[in-house]
Amino acid sequence: MAPRRLIRKTEFVELTLLGILVTGGMGCVIAAPAPAASSASTQAATAVLADLQGRAREARQTGDWRAYQQAISEQQTLLNDSPPSLLDSARAAIRLGDSTRAIQDLTDYARMGEGPELVDSLPELAELRSRPSFSAIQKRLVSNQRVVSQGTVVHAFSDTGLLPEDIDFDSKQHRFILSSVMRHKIVAVGADGREADLALAPDGWPLMALKIDASRGRLWVTEVGMEGFASVPPRDQGRSVLLRYDLATMTLVQRVEAPRPAALGDMALMPDGSPIVSDGKHGGVYRLSTEGTLERIDAAQFVSPQTPVIAPDGERILIPDYVRGLAILDSRTRAVTWFASQRRFALNGVDGMYADGQALILVQNGTSPMRISSLTADLRHTRILLARVLERSSRTLGVPTHGVCLGREFFYIANSGWDSVDQHGLPMAGARRTAPAIMKTQI
Repeated sequence: MAPRRLIRKTEFVELTLLGILVTGGMGCVIAAPAPAASSASTQAATAVLADLQGRAREARQTGDWRAYQQAISEQQTLLNDSPPSLLDSARAAIRLGDSTRAIQDLTDYARMGEGPELVDSLPELAELRSRPSFSAIQKRLVSNQRVVSQGTVVHAFSDTGLLPEDIDFDSKQHRFILSSVMRHKIVAVGADGREADLALAPDGWPLMALKIDASRGRLWVTEVGMEGFASVPPRDQGRSVLLRYDLATMTLVQRVEAPRPAALGDMALMPDGSPIVSDGKHGGVYRLSTEGTLERIDAAQFVSPQTPVIAPDGERILIPDYVRGLAILDSRTRAVTWFASQRRFALNGVDGMYADGQALILVQNGTSPMRISSLTADLRHTRILLARVLERSSRTLGVPTHGVCLGREFFYIANSGWDSVDQHGLPMAGARRTAPAIMKTQI
């Protein structure tokens, strides 16, 4: 049951009980945040999810379809009605002879912007695919994968094996600065298109999150001893550090190691300049304290937190979870609330997320197809009012990762190369590497 496989910094987070990679989708409107699932309120979300997967797997093996549906239903609640959870719900309904529910689940799955790839591959759905009522679903699934191309290539890198991960803009020197996973270095692209190496990873590990604090002349970067990566010595795998450079001289000023194990893959800066970093593999969200240590500020309600966005009030943090969707974390109380999907709006599969006024720009490389999306939020960033796709299924998009908003334009990494390496960071057999690029689109 293996559709598109994407090796990325969160590794393979198998979340549906199909044994497939998590995918997300698009919709139009969602309501205000809903409370987190009660089962996860007193137990780590990762543990709750693992338990539900185990229960469903056991029920499936024994043919106890009632127990299977119950586990699937609880998983659907935990994952806030994500597209993969709806697909599992449809499969469970078919096992119990409830074709009406299965059709509704698939209708909502299509409405959330997903393509036909997974639906077409599932044998349980074969009988439904022959029904006239499935025709409208199929048409929408197919239309969801049609090309939307509003972006243009700004710069194509000379090194096809660079695997750039994060990007920001240095306004003083008018250059983009990027982190490289495979070359373990920080690179710059000037206004004239020239590339330059700024610094090598001090520990020789992949470089991931990157953020410029222009007012303080700082560059923050995370270095990650990625577990399973051939380029990382076994003794260092599972380690992760936060690095601070002087932006003008690229001198390393500060090094802070995270509690082990950790994989600090995404970052944002609070109004006082302190970094918020998220661990997409182990579920933690950290803040750099005034004492110079990384303090965990979440309540274990995340499975795979990605790029944070600081709300205008400077206290709430919007965090996309690759699995559970979009949440708001109160940095003072650690309370977490989740946006309700209303079964028509998917917020999972988000890698990079950025705010530009009322707009939230999403880089969704966990959707099928992948896409760049723009969401219009209310003034307090508590409710999504509108959404549109900016880029999807285009020839140059490839696997996008992160970006930066500059005025009314969004610049982002496209064709990063994550789909050309395996789980050990080695070239995949038969994969054809092409140049990663910086693209831009109007917000």
